[in-house]
Amino acid sequence: MRKTFILTILLLVLVACRREEKPKQPPTSVPPPKATATEPGAAGSSKASYADAVERASPGVVSIRAERRARAPQQHPFFDDPLLRDFFGPFRGGQPMGPRVQAALGSGVIVQPDGIILTNHHVVDGAQQIKVELLNHRIFDAKILGSDPPSDLAVLKIQTKDLAALGLADSDRVRVGDIALAVGNPLGIGQTVTAGIISAKGRSTGLSDGSFEDFLQT
Repeated sequence: MRKTFILTILLLVLVACRREEKPKQPPTSVPPPKATATEPGAAGSSKASYADAVERASPGVVSIRAERRARAPQQHPFFDDPLLRDFFGPFRGGQPMGPRVQAALGSGVIVQPDGIILTNHHVVDGAQQIKVELLNHRIFDAKILGSDPPSDLAVLKIQTKDLAALGLADSDRVRVGDIALAVGNPLGIGQTVTAGIISAKGRSTGLSDGSFEDFLQT
């Protein structure tokens, strides 16, 4: 669950916290809206809000549900005795001895309008069925295009087009203290938004396999 938040934050903070520069030439597209804070009580003032950024980013965030078969727990050796197996049948303690289905829940980010989605490797690892739900509750079957366990990233594909994709910005431009918005569905209750700040840059987990090097801490 923590890794899912990390992925969502790392991807969305680059969109939500991108600082606007003065272009040398007229822009070809409308820049994302910026939240502005005003003095409380001032004439004509309004509350500081990130609603515009959330409204823009939310359609690009999806919920992911994956199912995989899990091997049944090892049974006690005496259940291998034919007499006991015939007596107790295929159940023990009310639980079937066959394989169980494990469900995983995570979030993802649409990065291309034709259905390319980034998510966590651990969400889809070993999955036999993957479902992707959009903000408008449309559900699609997804397949894995690629997955990288050390970085805990996976790329999915769903068969649709004209999706609201979110572009990736330059993470080197992010500064400590920038606002970070996290959008996702961590508990399966629906899309949720929260906010924090960039706490540090250049962090690493210190693991010997090199996982999560030079990441943004929120």
